Amino acid sequence: MITTLETKIKATQVLEKISVTHDYQHLEFLLSELLDNVRDTLQSDRVVIYFNQKIMGESLLFGWESMLGLQLKPREIGNKLITISQQGEISTNSALFSVKFIESYDIKSSVTVPIFLNEKLFGLMMVHYCADLNPVQDKELDYLEKFVQKLEFALEKSDFLNCQNNNFLTTSINSISNLFGKIKLNWAS
Repeated sequence: MITTLETKIKATQVLEKISVTHDYQHLEFLLSELLDNVRDTLQSDRVVIYFNQKIMGESLLFGWESMLGLQLKPREIGNKLITISQQGEISTNSALFSVKFIESYDIKSSVTVPIFLNEKLFGLMMVHYCADLNPVQDKELDYLEKFVQKLEFALEKSDFLNCQNNNFLTTSINSISNLFGKIKLNWAS
């Protein structure tokens, strides 16, 4: 795990920006920065956000298959993983994913952190290690837990869920997916 002062400062600055933004286009950009920061800090191959049965955001190291935009029912990811996440537990057990999911995306080890908003499971942040097994250390789990708590707070403070327009989440999510797709294509160039 790389935890330089620079990465900590960058993540803190992005989280602060999220908590005060009411410009939802800007919010989407900030979320992409956060996923990149997590992937870089943990030296993982892929970090995704799963929400509403879809992979809504992704930071991907070049060379691995993208999951962005995938529609995944809980059973396709792993029902046990979803159940544990609903209880607020962080999972480091890749065996909780379905075998097909693990094989399709070359997941050797992973960490899954539930994201709660207004005390309800909002989504999952999944960190995947594809090149090698990576036994996750306690300090990495602490980092992710604190990071997601700050993300939850920032999203709640930004009025993310209380937007008057019910179509906002769909529009926002589609924009995030498009943004991540553009970022991924730029990496491949």
